[in-house]
Order: sequence, then C-alpha cells, then structure tokens
Amino acid sequence: MSYQTLKLPLISLMLLSCSTMHMPDNTNEYADSYNCMVENVWHEARGEGMRGMQAVALVTMNRVKQRKKTICEIVYEPRQFSWTVNVTGYLPSNIDDVRKAVANVMTNNVSDFTNGATHYHANYVNPLWASSMQRVAIIGNHHFYRKQ
Repeated sequence: MSYQTLKLPLISLMLLSCSTMHMPDNTNEYADSYNCMVENVWHEARGEGMRGMQAVALVTMNRVKQRKKTICEIVYEPRQFSWTVNVTGYLPSNIDDVRKAVANVMTNNVSDFTNGATHYHANYVNPLWASSMQRVAIIGNHHFYRKQ
C-alpha cells in the first residue's frame, strides 16, 4: 500500500506510537498533524531526497518538543516557514516519498541526525538569526542550527 492511500486508522496507529510528541487525543487531530507535516516537508524539502526531507521533519518535531505545541501549531506559527505566507496548501497527488519520510520521523523510526536542530535555512541565504545559533549539520542544500 502506498503512503498516499493510507487510511485514517493506520495513520492514527502510526502516530499513537510517538509517545514523546505533544499531540492532541482526538484521532482527527492526529491525521491533521500528519497532513500538516507532509505539507511542510513537501514545501520545504521536496527536492532534497529522503535524508533532507527527514531532516526538515526532525526540525519540526524538535520544535514540537521544545515549545510543547502541536505539529500544526508549529508549522503555521507566524514567520517560521516561508511557504505558509505565500502558498495555499497545494499538494500534488504523487508525494509518496514525502509521506514515507514523514511517517518514518513521526513514528520514531529515524534517529535525530540533525543533532537537535530547531532551525535551518537554504545554503543560498544568510538569515540574521543564524549568527546567534550553533550550526550542527549541513544536509543537502540546507544548514541546520540549534541554540548555543
């Protein structure tokens, strides 16, 4: 079965195993969290390969743990992910790799190879916040950071 055709109960089972996540108890909200993460990873890292997509998902999860918010709250927090300002939720139908990357991170099947990163940026930009943080990884075309 492709990840694109996963039904709500299977998604719920996958996400229920994530005991360290700050997630609501409502099954529909589990599916919403999965969908928010898929949308974020697709917009932020679809061209980065599996490791790059997982890295973006890991950063999102690190923020969830740090800020004690839901995935959707983190994804749509103002000024956090640039795509949320300009894009209206379009996703193509064939995004199985993105769904697989997200499912693997959200079910704790991937260790945090970003070394606890909570921020990242593309290698062609130099945001002001980067100088106040410690760079902990370079994965694909992104630089990953955490607080010093």
